[in-house]
Amino acid sequence: MRRESRDLQLRADTDLRAGLEHFRHGRGASAVILLDRAITGYLTLLRDSGRSRGRELALLFSRAQLDNAEVLMRYGDPQLAAAAADLGFRGYVGQYRTRGWTVAEMGALAARASAILARTGRFTDAVAADELAIKAYAELGDAPRTAEALTLAGLHLLALADDRHREQAAEHLGDARSVDAEAARAAQDEWERLRERPPPLTLAQALWLVPEAEGLPDAYRDPAPNLVSPSGRTYPHLATIDAAKLAGIAERLLPESPAEGLRIGLEAHYLYAIGAAAGPLDDRTEAEWASLVDALRTVLADDDPLLAEDLAQFRERG
Repeated sequence: MRRESRDLQLRADTDLRAGLEHFRHGRGASAVILLDRAITGYLTLLRDSGRSRGRELALLFSRAQLDNAEVLMRYGDPQLAAAAADLGFRGYVGQYRTRGWTVAEMGALAARASAILARTGRFTDAVAADELAIKAYAELGDAPRTAEALTLAGLHLLALADDRHREQAAEHLGDARSVDAEAARAAQDEWERLRERPPPLTLAQALWLVPEAEGLPDAYRDPAPNLVSPSGRTYPHLATIDAAKLAGIAERLLPESPAEGLRIGLEAHYLYAIGAAAGPLDDRTEAEWASLVDALRTVLADDDPLLAEDLAQFRERG
């Protein structure tokens, strides 16, 4: 491996570990940005690698995609999270027999992807992940996890509200009870608990409130299926231009529509950070970013003080 490639992989690996550490400690804004950098690094490595090395990198990338998806579900755009989850588990399966590939990890990644895809309403893709989890856990002889995956597959099929799937759903649910009735019942209880919660708010949905958002690029209002991180929406040298537009919208929305304002404002924060990494910011842009962070901190002060502190500290470092 060339020295430049080794250095890039070291940075990507380091960003991934650091991002997950921030995530575990509630420092979600930093986590999103660090995972974004890691994903970008792995993508660059993949484009420049040969076939043999590329397969091993694809495994790393697939694992990182699921980590990225879970961070984005909590602190970023759920629409990008779902795309990352879907591409991540499918990419891992596609590297079958690559050194380091295991059935156990296939099952775990598929189960993680299923949870995100179902939560974002992508039930057909969730079922595809469920079927792989069923296969993996059955091969491993893990009855509780097999029953859980069977139960979720059945429930996700029912959620499609299509009579064509009802027979298959009933079969999966029956098989789950036969394999491990207790695990099946627990999975169904958890599913029902999650269904009572409102669906996660995407950036596109938040922007529906704002007529002038129609002037934004499609990457914000209708992102492509393979868009998996904030930096993928724009070029680094243009990031602060889009950030300023989103920041202005967010600050207007925050007092009366805090959920929508927060979703848009966090995305603007990530874009400012991406722009800052590409080169020094001018005084006006620095002031805009500071104003946005102050507005976000006011909303987050009671509900998520760790995130509020993280936003301020990252901006000061950036």
